[in-house]
Amino acid sequence: MTAAPKSDGPWTEYQYAQPWHAFAAGADGLARLLWRWFAIDAVLRLVWLTRPDPFGQPLVGKVDWYFFHALGLDLVQGAALALPALLLLGVTAWWNPLDMSKRWRPAAAVLGTLTLLATLMGLVDAEHMRFAGAHASALLVRTYGNGAAIQEVPRLLATDAGGPFVGAFLLVIGVPAMVWWQSGVRCRDGIQIPKAAAGYAAAALLGWLWTSVIWPGDAREWKLLPPLTVLRQELGHSQRPAQPEEVADRATLAHQARWRAGHPGSDAVFSVPNHPLVHLTPWVACQAVASGKLNAVVSLDCTADSDGDTFTAKEDCDDRDPSRHPGASDVPGDGIDQDCSGIDAKPWNVLVIALESHRALGVGHVTGEPTWSPRLDQLALQGLAQKRTLANGLPTIASFISLHTSTQPCAWCTVATDFTATRLPSLPKVLQTHGYYTRFFSAADPAWDNQLAWLRHWYQDIDYDRSREEDAELFAHMTQWLKTDLAKTAGDKPFFAFAMTRSNHFPFPRVAGVPNTGGDTWKDRMRDTMSYTDRELGKMLDSLAKEPWMAHTLVIVTGDHGYPLGEHGAMHLYQTIQVEATGVPLVIAGDHPRLAALRGQVQDRTSSHLDVAPTVLDLLGIDDSGAWMGQSLLGAGQADTLTVKDGLWSIERGYRRLLVQGSKPEDPAGWKAFNRATDPKEMLVLPVEAGDAALAAELTDAARWLFDVYSSNRVLPPWWPK
Repeated sequence: MTAAPKSDGPWTEYQYAQPWHAFAAGADGLARLLWRWFAIDAVLRLVWLTRPDPFGQPLVGKVDWYFFHALGLDLVQGAALALPALLLLGVTAWWNPLDMSKRWRPAAAVLGTLTLLATLMGLVDAEHMRFAGAHASALLVRTYGNGAAIQEVPRLLATDAGGPFVGAFLLVIGVPAMVWWQSGVRCRDGIQIPKAAAGYAAAALLGWLWTSVIWPGDAREWKLLPPLTVLRQELGHSQRPAQPEEVADRATLAHQARWRAGHPGSDAVFSVPNHPLVHLTPWVACQAVASGKLNAVVSLDCTADSDGDTFTAKEDCDDRDPSRHPGASDVPGDGIDQDCSGIDAKPWNVLVIALESHRALGVGHVTGEPTWSPRLDQLALQGLAQKRTLANGLPTIASFISLHTSTQPCAWCTVATDFTATRLPSLPKVLQTHGYYTRFFSAADPAWDNQLAWLRHWYQDIDYDRSREEDAELFAHMTQWLKTDLAKTAGDKPFFAFAMTRSNHFPFPRVAGVPNTGGDTWKDRMRDTMSYTDRELGKMLDSLAKEPWMAHTLVIVTGDHGYPLGEHGAMHLYQTIQVEATGVPLVIAGDHPRLAALRGQVQDRTSSHLDVAPTVLDLLGIDDSGAWMGQSLLGAGQADTLTVKDGLWSIERGYRRLLVQGSKPEDPAGWKAFNRATDPKEMLVLPVEAGDAALAAELTDAARWLFDVYSSNRVLPPWWPK
């Protein structure tokens, strides 16, 4: 026999002759501890996912997708938690295999402590994700770790739409319940084949295969990250050094020069300390000085009356135009705020539509070639269209941020998930302060890549249902809602509506309604799915054309990004930022008087997603002070366009676009330059020029510096209106 039994009260102890048999018995006991932890963890995960967020919105749109992914991640986390205990158990079994039923207890205590901490940290992190849309991290502590924020916690918990104090209640009962249940586990002597351990190891392997190989999902996985992974990532972020002061100074000056190139003749000032993106018109700057929010600006004389209309710069929204001053007659709907009320009288409605993967190279008015989007080409004739618009980052979530906030992505970061504590400008929020009703329509689950954390602060209503994920269903729902429910919900307010489609997502499936025009390559399928989306968009616009409010509505259509189809060897979105992946259409249509002279034009100028918000503000007559990094496309400016995706960077100045490898940005061997006027598909690489080194250096500074600006919450000053 391997072991000889002896009686010890209700338990039978075995003295093992072989360390392996002792280790097997101990490992089996540890596995049973893990299974009990995992069972409680699964229940807590399910409760978390099925509760609404604190503001009454669903935390996720597809609970089943998230729950089974969470189980896989947690099985792997459990295996990682067991490693220290197994190491200790191995030492114990090798040193003295006798009486393992007692000697396994230190290893059990280690595993019990680790699983307890994992549960505790997991509950805190889950509730933080519900409230802030981010994992608990040092960045969040730095931003919100002050007395005023801490005092708000009881109120937030008490008003939680997911149940007042439910998160705290789960913490109070979940941790003790796990301690009690795990305390009943004993090491069973006589076990030579650790079935529980083998079962857990197999389950953990399946969990890893499920979450990493079979059905990985970066966005879904980010939301569900276990505490150990969150801690490891946070340590990685904390080790990232801030850029030297000279880099920040260079990047700041270069950004401000790029902004002024897009706003020729502007008298705006950059004078907010430690907030290098903020530009203020003299009117706003003088008011900030008068209220004590900003120190006096040397370049401003707030008592001057430059246009002779008897109103000083502090009172006058445009001290260069005598027709604009308090008390002037405001012409309704002309997009100019003549009376300095903050917005044009009778402001225009705004409908913005971002089409999934709608690449510019498939759009006729951009390429001059046969089109995959005839309805969008038609819309371009009714307004202003752009020929050289680029997405500032990839994938969709980067465009989501750029379109809403007019802020540039940074290198090796995702603003929407890495910097949820950072205050960003927001077009829908600004419009709300001017009396707008705001609504977001989405075909895809907005919780997927953390859009929801931002949307619930920016919009009054978020409209998503998993039964409407194809574009025909989305546009039909939007049509019905705008026709029947808009007036009841918005009343007499103007509205801002933003919609994001889904059907043209990789791998471009031919869902019901998508035509099959031949072939089954990715290009064939994308041609058909783009045409399908374009057709359904046209149906909606045609159906809404006779609505009385439509004549006073701006319609803006763009793509969230393009998609490569092998033009430069890339067949996946993350492999390139050349025009096939980043080029998108941008059309601004409507009967706005300031668009009349531009109707039917396809402008050949640098432009990007950053320009959408400033252009809308310009058309509505709203002061553009703030941290908007783009330009109004109604002006005569020529701002540079920057695109950043991890280590793939580009800068476009004039007609020259320079691509740089972020891992070695100073190495000319990694540069590629193209002439966007003569080579819109970027097929001919140009020789390196003397000025390319300066462009690459400027791009390098910007890509790295912006991480520091976001992570230190220096986009908007604390006194800026929320």
